[in-house]
Amino acid sequence: MADKRTDPNSSQEVGTAAPVFDHRGEVAAAVLASAPRFRVFPDRLPVLGEAVRAAADQVTRRLGDHGPNRPRSAPF
Repeated sequence: MADKRTDPNSSQEVGTAAPVFDHRGEVAAAVLASAPRFRVFPDRLPVLGEAVRAAADQVTRRLGDHGPNRPRSAPF
């Protein structure tokens, strides 16, 4: 994985991620979407974030986490 502090191309990339929780409510993985900056306009980032969060929530449910008290995952 590229280190953003030394990778000259890192400013040319955008991405969003959301956590995936297991049946214990613990973070087990993450869903990530990244793309070259020129392919994703700033106004599309929220849409991409919502799609990533929805995918992470779907995987979370499949792993058995249905906790009503756990806040809905948010992209980070």
